[in-house]
Amino acid sequence: MEIIIVTGQRNGNLYLAGNYEHVKYFPEQSTLHPYKLSERILKLCDTYFKANEDLIITTYSEIVLDSVRLWGARTGHCDILKCISCMDNGEIRTSGFNEYGEMDIWENGIFDIKKVILKELLDIKRGKMNS
Repeated sequence: MEIIIVTGQRNGNLYLAGNYEHVKYFPEQSTLHPYKLSERILKLCDTYFKANEDLIITTYSEIVLDSVRLWGARTGHCDILKCISCMDNGEIRTSGFNEYGEMDIWENGIFDIKKVILKELLDIKRGKMNS
């Protein structure tokens, strides 16, 4: 039993990650509110875990990833979590999770847009305050 996140850089081909059953494609498209999306992912993880079935979630959403991480940490099942990252150059990289839901490898260009935006906002603020 595994719970796998399939994601990638902006030009990565997510279909290179493999052919799986029980794939949930981009759940963020049908559940836009972040709290509802997180609740949906937590319930999805519980449902598939209790049924002893693999769950594969294809997503670009940090909320989806973080909700899976939270589920793993809450339940003590981070050992069944995996993140497959499809890189722009066609390379496939896999990351596991520790007991706290932290990823072994956090790839650049994947799930880091919030950090990029916040850094630029801070730079803009600093520039205006120092003028």
